[in-house]
This record gives sequence, structure tokens and C-alpha cells, in this order.
Amino acid sequence: MKNQHVTFVFDRAKRLEKDGFSSAEVRIQIGSHISKFIRLGDFNLEDFNAFKRSYYALQTIRFYEEIIELMKRNGEKMTIDNLDDYILSFSGNSIDTNRDIHIQRQSSSSGFIDFIMDCLAKEKINEGTRKHIIATVSAVKLFGKLSSFVDLTPQHIKEFDEKLRTERLINGRFRTETTVYNYHKILKKYTKRALEHKYIQEDPYKHELCQFKRGRTKYRLPLTQEELKTLIEFQFDRKKLEIARDIFIFCAYTGLSYADSQNFSFETMAEEINGDYYVNGERMKTKQPFFTPILKPAMDVLIKYGYNLPKISNQKLNDHLHLVEIISNIHKPLTSHIARHSFASFVINEDVPIDKLARMLGHSNTNITQVYGKVSTGSIVKHAKRLARVLQKKRRKLTIKSK
Repeated sequence: MKNQHVTFVFDRAKRLEKDGFSSAEVRIQIGSHISKFIRLGDFNLEDFNAFKRSYYALQTIRFYEEIIELMKRNGEKMTIDNLDDYILSFSGNSIDTNRDIHIQRQSSSSGFIDFIMDCLAKEKINEGTRKHIIATVSAVKLFGKLSSFVDLTPQHIKEFDEKLRTERLINGRFRTETTVYNYHKILKKYTKRALEHKYIQEDPYKHELCQFKRGRTKYRLPLTQEELKTLIEFQFDRKKLEIARDIFIFCAYTGLSYADSQNFSFETMAEEINGDYYVNGERMKTKQPFFTPILKPAMDVLIKYGYNLPKISNQKLNDHLHLVEIISNIHKPLTSHIARHSFASFVINEDVPIDKLARMLGHSNTNITQVYGKVSTGSIVKHAKRLARVLQKKRRKLTIKSK
């Protein structure tokens, strides 16, 4: 059996248990007690295991193994300095053709999906973004016509777009225009990278067939206080539906997103001011700070679960909420995001300034907040009555002055 001179080493510094991630390295052994370590970057355990199976990983092993073989054929002394010289000579694309080492570039018939997964393994992104990318990869796999680089044609991208728009989901609904656009946004990121690596000759998204518009975001109807009260008081006979309802209520009375609610720790993130509690934290998605009240219905949920919210995946939560919506006769779609919209709608209709709402929601600017905070007709009627009273008072003053 051929001796393996090149291997991957993970967590040599023993940081994984403490930090949740650690360094991955290439170990090149050139003697019984002589090794060179080349750092590849930081990975969590799952991503490192995925990386080891990737095309890029196999090519990396092959590259350094061929370096060792070439040094042996040339009768080079096995030292770290000589190894460094050889690695430097053959790094990048400028390979000396007089030598018989050859690193094969990924061909155009190779896997585009594998390429995305290789890139993903090396990216430092939050878990939410990672899941969106995985969802896009899954959709591409099911489509089946974008598996290799030669498949990346404008016509195939256009067909993929049509499939996304016409495919009926498990809940019976279709993807929104914004959702479809986000699939393309992710895919476009990796076709651009493939072009930079010269795996494709041109980016299909530059073609006129692939000029997809974002479209208008469908307005999500927030729940009114009456509807939220109905939801709070409803008695469910299944525990999983009760848990889904309770998480929804917690988000509806704090403004937290699903991810932030699942990351919420009362011990480290709750702050008491004059007997009232607030969440003082940082959004997982954007790392933006937020400061928002824990209103009474949300506090009731925390007390019910001993200040530790149940853990549940976003998909399962939304699936359960769909049943909650039907059973409790709430004639509006219920999702974890609707809870956040309901909070924003309630706050802005209680005359809280938009910049304060932005801070509660963890938005970097109020333009984002405008999407969440829709003013209700009830609020307009209330202000219209106040304006009418002000106008009436002014008319009385003018009448008195004229006399």
C-alpha cells in the first residue's frame, strides 16, 4: 500500500469544544519526525467533514502528494526549506511545464453543485444564510438540469425560474416573487464565482433571458389585538400546537424573529428597568443590536416554560402554525414572521416613532422598518378625530377674535 504523506488535521489546537469551530490544516510528512502544516481556515465539525469529501479537498491532497513524488524523483533532500521551494514553484496557475507535475483544473463537465458546496464549506456565514443556500442547492438538485458547469446556460436558468414559480409547495401555496428572486440571488453569486475561476466562459445571468425582477413583496396581514387575544385564550388538545402558539405569542409581544427567539436567553439577555423587562441583544442575522420590551403576554409565556422557550425548527414551527391557524379560526396565514409584523403594527399604531421601532426590531435604518410598520385604518380614524377637535378649537378662537 502506498504511504500517505499528506493528510488533513482538524482541531490540533483543541479549540473545537470551547469555540464550536477550529482550524483545519494540511499535514505534509516528509520524514519520521518532520512535518509541515498548512492552515486552510476555521470550520465547525459538520463543515469540515463535508469539506473532506469535496472535490477541492481531493485535489489539495493530490497536489501535495505529487510535490513529494517529484522531490523524490529529483533526488531532493527532504527538508522543510526544499518543500517550501517546491510548493512556491507550483502554487497558483504558473506551473513549470519542464517538470512532470500537473494539477488538473476542474473541467467544465464537473459538478456545479459540488462547487457550491466547496465554497460554502469555506465561507463564514450565519446559520440562517447557510440554510437558504442549502435550500437553493436542494431546489437545483431536484430540477436536475444545472448539475454541471456545461449545464449553466441561459435557457436552463430560465426553465429553473419557471419551475420555481409554478411548483406547488407542501402547504398548497406557490412561492412568492420575492422568494424566487432570492433563489436566483444565491445562484447568481456562485455563477459569478465560477466565471472568476474560469470554469464557465460567460455568466448566464448576463443574458437577457435571465433578467429577473424582484417583484413586490406580498403584504403580510398582521394580527390585531383581538385576534391575538383569541389565540392566547384558545385551548389546544395537542402539545405541539400549544408550543407553536406560545412561541408565536412570545414573538408577537417582543418583536423577535424566529432565530432570535430560539437564541434568547433570559439569564443573559433580559434586562430589568423599574420592574419591567427588556431584551437587550444582537440579531443573529445582521448582528445589529436591538432593545425591545418583553410585554406581559410574552412574559407569561416565559414563566410558563420556566424562562426557557421550547426549541423547534422553523419549518416545523410554521407547519404547526398552519394547523393553529385552521383550528383556532384565525383567517390569516400564521408564520413566525407574521408575529414580528404583528408586533411592529401594534407598536407603530400606538404612536411610537419609527426610529424607536427600528431600534426594537434591530434594523439598521428606518427604510427597512417601513415595510413592517403598516398604519391601520383604526389608527388613522383616531388621529382624524384628534385633528378634527384641534381644527374645531382653532375655529372657535377665530370666532371669538372676530367679535
